[in-house]
Amino acid sequence: MICESPNIVVSLGITTPWIITKNLKYTADNLSIDGDVDLDAIEPEEEVYTNAAGQELVAAMS
Repeated sequence: MICESPNIVVSLGITTPWIITKNLKYTADNLSIDGDVDLDAIEPEEEVYTNAAGQELVAAMS
């Protein structure tokens, strides 16, 4: 992975989003999967997404 820590320090953090995007692009460009993958067998962990943040906020306010 590309190390851009000195750039973040020198720019006072202004370039942080750009560096994160650059590193994610580098990772995606160099990612590979070896072997046969059955993409039809991949299923989401939850059928219906339930966001617990609302329940936690209600519990915190009561």
